[in-house]
Amino acid sequence: MEYGITFPRGGIAEQPSPWKYLTNLAREFEQMGCAYCVIGDRLESGMDPFSVLTAIAEASGRMRLATSVLVLPPRGILVASKMYAALDILTGGRVIAGVGTGSMFRDYEVVGMDHNDMWPRFEEGVRAMRAYLTPGAPPFQGKFYDTTGVNFEPHPVQRPSLPIWIGSWGSNAGLRRVARLA
Repeated sequence: MEYGITFPRGGIAEQPSPWKYLTNLAREFEQMGCAYCVIGDRLESGMDPFSVLTAIAEASGRMRLATSVLVLPPRGILVASKMYAALDILTGGRVIAGVGTGSMFRDYEVVGMDHNDMWPRFEEGVRAMRAYLTPGAPPFQGKFYDTTGVNFEPHPVQRPSLPIWIGSWGSNAGLRRVARLA
């Protein structure tokens, strides 16, 4: 059995030395035998998950680094894909893209998105993300996203692609979504 630990998002900025705090925690988690280090996402509060995972990349040893869950649609599919690919390269292929819609409509409001579109945007977003992160994949075309003609580089280290985990609260609709997308 493998264990993971959720990295705190809050309180990091208040530390006397945030970088040292993060890297010390990562080393402790790795020494405890954790196989995964996971961090959540909120657009308005807490540290940015990509920044935290980048800061701990070297200190985290062999741990897999994952977001849980990155609020995908408001972050932008192309930008999120670029950040996942870059982090995967920097860590030598230890990244997992844990994505979802999030549980707060506010994450959509602050970027001018209608939260009523979050489910179709999310489903298309995962498909578009796969097109970006998988070398040689056919382009994705949907109502909200179109990867046609985008020269996405560099690709992640992991093949055939960086793993994408789908977050869900466990409702019947959510479990069907996981089955469709995962």
